[in-house]
Amino acid sequence: MEPVIRGKNLGISEETRSYIVKKLDRLSRHISNIGQVDVELTRESTRSQQERIVAQVTLNCSGTILRGEERAPTINAAIDAVVEVLDRRVDRLKGKLYRSEQSRESVRTSSMAPTAPEEGGEEDPLAAQGVVRMKRFPMNPMSVEEAIDQIEFLGHGFFFFFNSASGEYNVLYRRVNGGYGLLESEPM
Repeated sequence: MEPVIRGKNLGISEETRSYIVKKLDRLSRHISNIGQVDVELTRESTRSQQERIVAQVTLNCSGTILRGEERAPTINAAIDAVVEVLDRRVDRLKGKLYRSEQSRESVRTSSMAPTAPEEGGEEDPLAAQGVVRMKRFPMNPMSVEEAIDQIEFLGHGFFFFFNSASGEYNVLYRRVNGGYGLLESEPM
């Protein structure tokens, strides 16, 4: 596993790089097909000394994207915390793969990786409107249960997907008081 390690507002030494690689290798004890690994470390300027470093790690496990983000006062503590989160998510993914024969044969798992943004010389009109990031990815049909798994694997508050049961695009979101909500479109 060769992670891509980037730092924002801080330098990353070789010692830190080797520490990150060593910690991330721990994840491969659960699942061996970890592909691309992106690590982004950011120093935030906050009043709280406890949350100065943000570690974001994104893993591609045979097309299933797992993401973790944690804050800590030091780089090593942030890496330790985010690896623990990802360890639980990888373990959950492994359990899901072994329990579900459909997941092992699904084409969806091999095509969930986001595509690279297109390079172009023209300025993006969305950037002028305040949109700072745009992602494109293939959307294969999935059930609501699969969307719940994806929202958990990614650690996001919502997930946009194509619902195989209804044949429509839906948004699944995590409710503050627990559970999930599903947004469906309705013709006017």
